Amino acid sequence: MRVLILAAGLGTRLRPLTNTVPKCLVDVGGKPMLQHWLEKIEKLDEKPTEVFVNVFYKKDLVKDFLRGFRASFPIISIDEKELLGTGGTLLNLLRKHHDENMLVIHCDNYFDDELNDFLKEASSKLRFLNADAVVLSFRTEAPELCGTMQLDTYGKILNFQEKVKNPKSNLANGAVYYFSSSFLKYIRNHHFPISDIAKDLLEPNEFNFYASETSKFFCDIGTHLSLKQTRDFMNRKQKV
Repeated sequence: MRVLILAAGLGTRLRPLTNTVPKCLVDVGGKPMLQHWLEKIEKLDEKPTEVFVNVFYKKDLVKDFLRGFRASFPIISIDEKELLGTGGTLLNLLRKHHDENMLVIHCDNYFDDELNDFLKEASSKLRFLNADAVVLSFRTEAPELCGTMQLDTYGKILNFQEKVKNPKSNLANGAVYYFSSSFLKYIRNHHFPISDIAKDLLEPNEFNFYASETSKFFCDIGTHLSLKQTRDFMNRKQKV
């Protein structure tokens, strides 16, 4: 298994905070967001062969942080000369690396759990349901601000909508994906024009995608309000 952490974003909605700090290094509970994810990866039962982190905005700060993080796996930074979008970064990586399953993580989310349970369920669905990918999902009180999905009884995604005014569901895309190696090879060989993973892979509803729902706290750290909500959650948790 390989891991791709998407960490290149500008964080424009978090300005002026991100005028000096890249979004992936914003502090939550005393740690940068990127550190939270790397520590979860460190605790995986299945150790990754490689972890890739794409960098663009204030990339020198991110690369300095990565050099100082002690990991039991190789961490490889991917320099981007321009923002390629989540799908573009994935597609570029697949030109050389498509022979293992891949865990893809949007760095700008906080997830109050480890990843082993998700990967255990995802691996089972890849193996027994022939899933192309499994998506971490969560219930949200603001579904109009998220990509949302409807599922069948086995968890297969029947319908996906990206940020619509009147969503049909409050089950949201957590932007953590576990892709099968066979699916990665398929999209690589068929030259899909992918710029955004959710819009170009989930929304067309052409593939065998499943969801894995978590009941743990999950928040997209994309705005000052959501950042405050997550920091408040972490403060309460640390006081218990």
